[in-house]
Amino acid sequence: MRTGILIVGAMLLWLFPGAPAAHAGDKPTGAEVGVIDGWTTLVPGIRHLHRRTREPLSAHVLVVDLRAPGVVVEVTPHAQRWMKPSQYGRASGAVATVNGGFWSVFDQKAEGLVMHGGTRWPGASDDEFYGFFGIDKQGRGVISVPSRVVRKVGHLREAISGRQLILAGGRVTREAHCADGCRYRQPRTAVGVSADGHTVFLAVVDGRQAHSRGISLANLARLLAGLGADQVINLDGGGSAALYLATKKGLVNRPADRREREVLNHIGVFWRPTRAQLAALRAKQRATRGSASPARMAYGGDTTVLQVPPAPSTAGVPTGLQRFWQLHWREALSPRNLLLASPLVLGLLLLGVWGVRRRRR
Repeated sequence: MRTGILIVGAMLLWLFPGAPAAHAGDKPTGAEVGVIDGWTTLVPGIRHLHRRTREPLSAHVLVVDLRAPGVVVEVTPHAQRWMKPSQYGRASGAVATVNGGFWSVFDQKAEGLVMHGGTRWPGASDDEFYGFFGIDKQGRGVISVPSRVVRKVGHLREAISGRQLILAGGRVTREAHCADGCRYRQPRTAVGVSADGHTVFLAVVDGRQAHSRGISLANLARLLAGLGADQVINLDGGGSAALYLATKKGLVNRPADRREREVLNHIGVFWRPTRAQLAALRAKQRATRGSASPARMAYGGDTTVLQVPPAPSTAGVPTGLQRFWQLHWREALSPRNLLLASPLVLGLLLLGVWGVRRRRR
């Protein structure tokens, strides 16, 4: 009897082998089976997490320590709007950039509050429909709920609009379960802050693809809560969801449209240590890991991140009508829309012919 059980057990192990081994440097973490976390320190104070699960899911999270020397979080200047996240990252000298907030479909203007360097974008203001993520003048991250309208913004240095507050006080909110697509697995972008405002969490999750089906807003809130976030607000996701890293010289995620979109604005993470701070970091590095500087270790010798970024340029920024056409020309010229429009086109053609004949009489 025991022999038979052993034979059956051996056959089951042969037919159903265990989970594949994790990649080098990765290790399963947490109680969930099949979760693989890969952590990378980009520069001191900025860490990147790539989480993969068997769902399948591919999620990227930047954990940014605002107290680290030289670490700064900024929102796009108005003059640098409508860039791809990678274009903005290269133009500004950012360590990392993600796509940002929402805009109106018809005039292509920012919805809600958007600020850069203490100055509001033209026509941008907080309202009861959009909340925002911001950096105050003390250098702390803050999140304002959509239901609270902030009129006086003198305490803010940076701000970008968000839609649903999906985590509050470390707990998933009702808004995370909204009927407007929140419960479905989709590509997502979100930003969170710790309870003390000293840590910012930027998340980009792939979706609508074989390697990653996406995530619901509630599960995204839980993911960031597990990393230490206290509040999280949803940003513009879908086909716009993108994360650029200077260390990779491009995107680290795969956009749902298989191409990187131009987006109205972005959140950029910068490393700009002073000479004194850089000297202190180098001294600490020598004492712990050798003589290589932090910048050299993170960027393989490329220290362009420490240079002053080029001045913003308005060259190539499309108008509202141009941007609307860029975003929707594929839909406008789809076979279905062309078929629906054919009776109208035929009617106008016949009307034109009738008018010409009548004029000749």
